[in-house]
Amino acid sequence: MKKKVFRGGTVAATLIMTLVVVASFLSMFLISSSALRDRSRGRMEEGVNTVIEEVKSKLERDSRILNSTADIISSADNFSVESTLSVMREVAPLLETMQVRVLLSNNKILMPDGKTADLSDSSVLDFKTESSLGEHISDRIITPTGNQVLRHYVPIIQDGKPAAILFGVTYLDSLADSLNIDNIYNSSANVYIIDSKTGDFILDTFHKNLGNIKDFSDNQRETKDGQDWFSFLKDIVSLNSNYIIFRLDNTEDWEYMYYAPAGINE
Repeated sequence: MKKKVFRGGTVAATLIMTLVVVASFLSMFLISSSALRDRSRGRMEEGVNTVIEEVKSKLERDSRILNSTADIISSADNFSVESTLSVMREVAPLLETMQVRVLLSNNKILMPDGKTADLSDSSVLDFKTESSLGEHISDRIITPTGNQVLRHYVPIIQDGKPAAILFGVTYLDSLADSLNIDNIYNSSANVYIIDSKTGDFILDTFHKNLGNIKDFSDNQRETKDGQDWFSFLKDIVSLNSNYIIFRLDNTEDWEYMYYAPAGINE
């Protein structure tokens, strides 16, 4: 069966870009406000599509590397920690959005530097559970150390059964840096990536903390042009493309937001 690249989990499916526009600035162009909105929407749609392609390219590249690495380790006559470490050390510098790990059958995690973490008495990771799911991507996880991560698991197969699991860990608090999207629009735009199935934020360059789309349902914001706030929220989880202009909390500023499915996953 042909492997699917970066599929099988519930990772981010919608990417949003926002551009803050001060109300006083808009008032200066009242006569041409419609043209301004159309121009802003067009620029943001173009920007979102560009960012989507950049994000997909990096994530899918790392996914292919992870799959190829699992194939290389699986092709050995016998699974060994020593040979696995050698391959991991070669691969680790190539990954841009994740850090490589191996989950052993005894529930120990092997790091590229040779160190191990013993999870045999923990429910954090379970070899039997993860190996039964085949290749897959986790939802957003909070680790015991407080980090928010995604994990992409690829079983290492020996004699027709999993001998270990190779996985990449994406640390969400540093994802924007690895994607290099913080400086778009001269740093005046914010980018969000949202998991459409759970509503969890995978990336939020504005708030710097990761919430859930349902957090926005508690506070309906004033919108322009007859747009509806709750239709916008429904669009996000329904994988629809559109735009919305709404007033920020406790300010006179308006925010232009364009959103579209990123196509990274389902």
